[in-house]
Amino acid sequence: MDLRLLRSFVVVARCRNISRAALELRMAQPALGRQMVKLEAEVGAPLLLRHRRGVGLTEAGALLKVEAEALLERHGALRELIRRNAGIATGTVTVGVPGALGSLLLPQVLHRFAIACPLVGIRVIEGLSGQLTDLLLAGHLDLAIMNNATASPGVAVLPFLVSRMAFVQAVSEQPAYASITLAEVARHPLILASQDHTLRQTIDAAFALRHLSIVPRLEVDSLTLLKALVRAGHGATLLNPYVVAEEVGRGQLKATPLAGRGILWRLDLALHAERRQRLAVQRILEILREEAVALVRNEGLAESLRLHPDFGKS
Repeated sequence: MDLRLLRSFVVVARCRNISRAALELRMAQPALGRQMVKLEAEVGAPLLLRHRRGVGLTEAGALLKVEAEALLERHGALRELIRRNAGIATGTVTVGVPGALGSLLLPQVLHRFAIACPLVGIRVIEGLSGQLTDLLLAGHLDLAIMNNATASPGVAVLPFLVSRMAFVQAVSEQPAYASITLAEVARHPLILASQDHTLRQTIDAAFALRHLSIVPRLEVDSLTLLKALVRAGHGATLLNPYVVAEEVGRGQLKATPLAGRGILWRLDLALHAERRQRLAVQRILEILREEAVALVRNEGLAESLRLHPDFGKS
């Protein structure tokens, strides 16, 4: 059976739409339609239920989708094994990142990776830690930079970075602090992420530990909007300093260290357990670690971002 036809069928089955599948496969819609007709003739059974809104799967189509995905996975693993023995990285690596850290860390990582592994495609997905966890467990990611990741049978976790959160205000806000306690923070009108967000859960836990409670003025899950509201003076917030480094540098926001131990925020490298030994994954992991070392030496981030004490252990 032609693997090219099976790959096309799997994409059609996932998209449930010939037009969207053709765009993803970068081929003409009529040509993709002919491929599906050819595959149905080859297997001797209808695979797709065609209707005005797209396509569905027949019973035979649903069965073929499961078996085709398994076959393509085995084919890819065999090719990877052969290439690995030859010392050549191929395939595609999919990386999940939180937005702010991704913009700081990934440009140089991707540049170096493209030079080191020219035969490997790379895809980057930005999202919150909960979203990235779901994608990792579903096999849609090879690795992710995640907040407070939890190891499981399907996910391996490597210590990465630790950040110390800061109190963030508009530059015009008074008073100015050299440092600020959480009790003082609690007296300010705050704009925070919702309680579904890992960041908010960490903040609430830190206040609860000190027998403090906070009721934010606004709950905003968009980082871009949250920063805009703080810049406009609608309230203050708690964020990792690297998230607002650009705005602080432009004189739009000020970030004040939290007094004492403050609130520590852990970033981990979470890897799909079955793919962590792939040559391409190992190579991008090496580059990520090297660039993390360079990042924490950045003068503007040295006080807020450091390597995890167990960094480099695996």
